[in-house]
Parts: sequence; structure tokens; C-alpha cells
Amino acid sequence: MKRLVGFLLFCACAVYLTGCTSRPPSAVQFMETYHRASKLKEKELAYSDFGFSFTGKFPAMICSNDVSWNMVCEDENSYAQELPADLAGQITFLMFSHFLFGLDFHYVDIDYFVGTAFDHFGVMAWMNIARSSVFKWPGYGITFMERFPINENASWGLTQHVEHDVFMGRYVSDEYVEVGGGAYVLGRDNVKWTVGLEMRYGVKLNDRTGHLTLTLSVL
Repeated sequence: MKRLVGFLLFCACAVYLTGCTSRPPSAVQFMETYHRASKLKEKELAYSDFGFSFTGKFPAMICSNDVSWNMVCEDENSYAQELPADLAGQITFLMFSHFLFGLDFHYVDIDYFVGTAFDHFGVMAWMNIARSSVFKWPGYGITFMERFPINENASWGLTQHVEHDVFMGRYVSDEYVEVGGGAYVLGRDNVKWTVGLEMRYGVKLNDRTGHLTLTLSVL
């Protein structure tokens, strides 16, 4: 475990000055880490969990600072698009029963998050460091999560989020506030593996443009 933590901290240093956009860390992993720790027969002061997530993104195109759903711009050198997919590794620590914090490593980004969780409710705040954003606030936000057990090995839940995002592309940049929500389902086996599918939809307040993300998490 110590080697894993050391490796992740090394990755954090390596990507500290890079970035693309900020996205809420996985609600599935956040709530599942608390659920696993709460089931331990012997309560521990600290508990850690590690998982991977793959996210498919369906964002708007940014064309000359105007946002639209069109896939072609008049000048092909004037646009930049968020990466259509993202693979992330996330490590979550639980301290003192209900307090959680961790790191979410993306392809060219990293998020730091803290929050608290209970059996049926959780709240998480996160912040990232965006590339070339020394004169701007980085991406940050807050997510509220509700959890509803189906049985011992399955759950579903809802999420609501508000975020300040910074898009840093090759030719353009964008800064906006987004609000949205979503839902997730997860299932467990008897070998400690958990698989979850999460859907989120958000709307930018500056131009009412929306985008959808689908995240598959394995932990």
C-alpha cells in the first residue's frame, strides 16, 4: 500500500502543471469507500480504497469563443474540443469514520477532493489545477450524493453538482459555471470487486449549453 501511495504522489507532481477541464470525481467510488469501511468488523482509524474509472464525454464544441453543438467550424484552426474519453485512477482515504479525502488522476489532470459520507447521504468538494491558469481560478465544485440500497450487493443513487470549470484548449480557453445532476447504479460480488455506472448531465449557465458524461468505475 505504501508503494501505491508513493507512486500516486509521484504522478501528482508530474501532472501538477497540466490540465484540460475539471469534472466531478466518481460518486460511486466516494460512497462505496465509506460503505466498505463501515462494514469492517474492526473499525480502523484510516481506510483506503483504489479504483479506476473510464468516462465517455459528449461535450459542446468551442468555436471562436462561441459554443455550439456543430462538429465543424469555419476555421479549423479556431476550435478545440474536450477529449471525448478519459481514464482516471482514484485513491480515497477515510479517516475518523465519516471524513473522506483523496486524489483523482486523469489523463492530463488531477483533482483533490474532500467530503463526508453517511449510509444514505454524502457531500464532496473538489478542486483541480488547470494548465496555464495562473491568472484564473482552477476548476472546482461541490457534489451532493444520495444512496439507496437495493440489497446487500447492489445500490443506486442520485447526484447534484455545481462547478466552476476552466477549459484550456490548443487555440481557445473558456471559463464558466455549470449546474447539473445524475444517477448511478453499482453492484458487488463476493470478492470485494464493485462495478458502477454513473450518468451526469450539466448545463453551462453562461450560454445554456449542455453536455452528458457516462462513467464506468471498477474498484
